[in-house]
Amino acid sequence: MPIDYAVEADRYDATRGGEERAEAAAAAITELVPHPGTLLDVAGGTGIVSNRMAARGHQVAVSDLIIEMPLSSCCAQRRLSPTQVLLPPAVPSGVG
Repeated sequence: MPIDYAVEADRYDATRGGEERAEAAAAAITELVPHPGTLLDVAGGTGIVSNRMAARGHQVAVSDLIIEMPLSSCCAQRRLSPTQVLLPPAVPSGVG
């Protein structure tokens, strides 16, 4: 049975490594993009990694196919910094 990410959004980070995984991902990205710039986080999920990149001085636009992921009340909406922009998904939830 496929995962319903709209339902999974509120607990997504906690079940996939949370802050430790986000920090490891941000550290790996920082090796590739060491100086602050503009980043597009496609399939950004809850925005947990984007938040880490924004904290490193990057301007980040984050989008996810499942609109509930970056809008999850316990996840990204509280994390979005002034340097992050939430982009709407290209396809509505439940399509595709």
